[in-house]
Amino acid sequence: MFLTEGALWKKSRSIFNSGFSLPHLMTLVPAIVDDVLIYRRTIGEHTDLGDVRPIEKALAYLTIGIMCHVVLAFDFESQTEKNGFVEVFRSQISWTASAVSINPIINLSPLRPFMHRYYTRKMNAYLGKVLDDRFADSNHESGNSRRKPAIDLALDEYTQQQKEENVARSAQGIDKAFKTNASDQMKTFIFAGHDTASSTTAYTYLLLGQHPAELAKARAELDSVFGTDPSQTGDLIKQNPNLVNGLTFITGVVRETMRLFAPVMTVREGQGTITYGNVTYDIGGYTVSMGVHCIHQNEKYFPCPDEFIPDRWVPGSDSFQEIPKDGYRPFEKGPRDCICQRLAMLKMRIILALTLRNFDFEEDYETWDKNLGRTSPGSLLEGRRGMFGK
Repeated sequence: MFLTEGALWKKSRSIFNSGFSLPHLMTLVPAIVDDVLIYRRTIGEHTDLGDVRPIEKALAYLTIGIMCHVVLAFDFESQTEKNGFVEVFRSQISWTASAVSINPIINLSPLRPFMHRYYTRKMNAYLGKVLDDRFADSNHESGNSRRKPAIDLALDEYTQQQKEENVARSAQGIDKAFKTNASDQMKTFIFAGHDTASSTTAYTYLLLGQHPAELAKARAELDSVFGTDPSQTGDLIKQNPNLVNGLTFITGVVRETMRLFAPVMTVREGQGTITYGNVTYDIGGYTVSMGVHCIHQNEKYFPCPDEFIPDRWVPGSDSFQEIPKDGYRPFEKGPRDCICQRLAMLKMRIILALTLRNFDFEEDYETWDKNLGRTSPGSLLEGRRGMFGK
């Protein structure tokens, strides 16, 4: 779905749309809550030990686990024990070329293509077995696609194709081409769906730690929606998942975080011309990259663009603003926007609901540098740390 065009893309997108529809995702809320409670316990254990560590790794294992539930209907238990697929998946990411790296040795490593092939074979073998087991399940039949995980939607399509080709059920099996394509699709869902949520949630913790007044507002909203006992929040969400929709301010926090730290960008095939600075450029045949960060931090569209103002998303607040058409695009726009965006928003709000009243998060680069044996900071921008010096 990521690379195809035209009718093939439309068919692929239509197959998987129902698997990421909000009604279907709401049925998965209890499993998401259980995953987040494991994550909360894990970071609580680190807190008790006084550890200083990046939050991204714990968030990544959490969000990978959630994506595997949604995409594969399978619990990899990645937060509590080493899982073959998850470990290989993370290793593959570590060998992926970085567009922002200034170290040529990293991106030009002669080992890179060999490691990619090695990890790809291991992931495909793992997912291939999951597909075979799922296909062989006597309960799996092609039919109503409502409330099915992505893996079943893919298998439904394959089963239908075999029926149209008059392949007897006894002779049915998964051919190599389909298995490869399905594995690639599952990996794309898991990668895109986990990375957006884990990085955005980490930035949300950072921004709320830097803005205690906004953190107090978020906690007050949680008290008003779920009561003042944080230990009851998980059960309340399981009993009534729609309570998450009442988190208006926290939704604004997430949206404002994605405005400041947009999780994705796209490239598109240029058509026609664009005009900038009274100069018209022919972009036909060129690759056009969307400057999402520039749009989101343009004062023309967002007053005080460098400030963290969640209330700009909350109707009725003094800072509320009408968002200009196409001005906000964290999941991009149009028919090829992110298919996982509803899931991303849902799980980020649940993560925040279950953690913001239990923990305080703060930067401690000095201790982290010391733990790594650094004598000087690993990254600086005008004397400040972090992305864009924030």
